[in-house]
Amino acid sequence: MPLSTIASVAAFPIHLPRDLRSAQGGAGSPAQRRGQTAARYALASTYGTVYSGSIETTLVKVITSDGLIGWGEAQAPVLPGVTAEIVNSLFAPLLQGYSTSPLAVRQMLYNAMRVRGHNGGFYVDALSAVDCALWDILGLQASMPVYRLLGGAVHQPVPVYISGLTGSNLAEKLDTARRHVKNGFTRFKIFLSDSTAECLDLIAALRKEFGAEISIFVDALWRLEEHSALAFANKLAALHVEWLESPLPPEDREAHVRLAMRSPIAIAAGECYRTREECLPWLQSRALHLLQPDIGRSGITEGLAIASLAATFQTPVSIHLSIALGPQIASALHAAAAMPNLRYCEINPQILEAAQSCFELNGYELTPAGFQLPNSPGLGITPKQEFINRCGL
Repeated sequence: MPLSTIASVAAFPIHLPRDLRSAQGGAGSPAQRRGQTAARYALASTYGTVYSGSIETTLVKVITSDGLIGWGEAQAPVLPGVTAEIVNSLFAPLLQGYSTSPLAVRQMLYNAMRVRGHNGGFYVDALSAVDCALWDILGLQASMPVYRLLGGAVHQPVPVYISGLTGSNLAEKLDTARRHVKNGFTRFKIFLSDSTAECLDLIAALRKEFGAEISIFVDALWRLEEHSALAFANKLAALHVEWLESPLPPEDREAHVRLAMRSPIAIAAGECYRTREECLPWLQSRALHLLQPDIGRSGITEGLAIASLAATFQTPVSIHLSIALGPQIASALHAAAAMPNLRYCEINPQILEAAQSCFELNGYELTPAGFQLPNSPGLGITPKQEFINRCGL
């Protein structure tokens, strides 16, 4: 069946009011925000990363010449208007009348600005949203789910872990863990959002209560120095933590190499790297034991290529999934299902709840065994009418 062409492309910066100030360890905001919490953006109270007081993201809507509609989404927790402007002002006119082939579109758009150095950041985020929308359309055209187009589900359901334990203190976080464990979930990522002592106390309390029943991962949020990261990794190993994520500044690959050689637990990173070219030197130098691509930053096409590249170096992948609504969550899960070297996909229950209030996730089911994916065509998502009206989609 011949491919249709692209009739229109439109991007929508989304701002969903949500009180994230008390959501420590959840909703994409691992620490309380510093200063004027009523402001749109503020730094975290204990480290230098900026967060929004809302759920922010960029949605992309692609309509084909035969009337099919595909939905994509960029990972855009800050300044989604920038990503939307790239799509609306640059991509939309270039894509009108163009093939709906995700591979052809990605290569054309990537080439269009690479000589100017725009081969990462907001530009590739915007490209990735279009890529996901085109895979949605391809599935609709073929009347099959995207994961089948990608070669079929290696993982069904997709294994997941719970990202963050909500609560403002240790007791509240333990209560959150108890609820999850009672429901059958046993894998948790803890954020180093405050001090290392606070993080270790929480892990020790979890081990005391649940023993080896649960798996624990720690995200250091790029906060540590090389010497302190190794000391921290040794303490985490004593508590049987499986990996230390994002321990050092993301530019310092050589320090990651030295840490990976000496650490008693796995070193993981990768959410800020969008292309194979960015990931290759980290894999070649064995700087990581686990690679964590983010489909909202790479797109499905490049995300699969990154996972394949990692497999060449016998490196597993675990999909990073932060602030996201329906298209990004669905794209991450479909891509993850088709990755042979997948370990897990990240899931934040608060963000999932927000996504389900905006999109119908038809046939998706989160169970302790993982995320069961639908048999419906494309990504299997539909925006709810109230959300369409509210955001002008």
